[in-house]
Amino acid sequence: QIVGGGGPLRGAATDESGTYRIVGVPVGTVTLRVRRLGYGGSEAQVTVRAGTSVTQNFTLNRAAAVLDEVVISG
Repeated sequence: QIVGGGGPLRGAATDESGTYRIVGVPVGTVTLRVRRLGYGGSEAQVTVRAGTSVTQNFTLNRAAAVLDEVVISG
């Protein structure tokens, strides 16, 4: 997810190998934020230049996730 100005601007999901691609990113410095259930999140600032691609790799560490219960009634 690319964030800026207090909220998400663009996002993407990874494939089975963890590869992602975000298109239409504005030129300039942006913050990439990654999250996965069961892992701690991570952020990185990258600079996007016109007509180029940027590669940013992340390593996420396992983290306990606390989830709310789901109640189904019917």
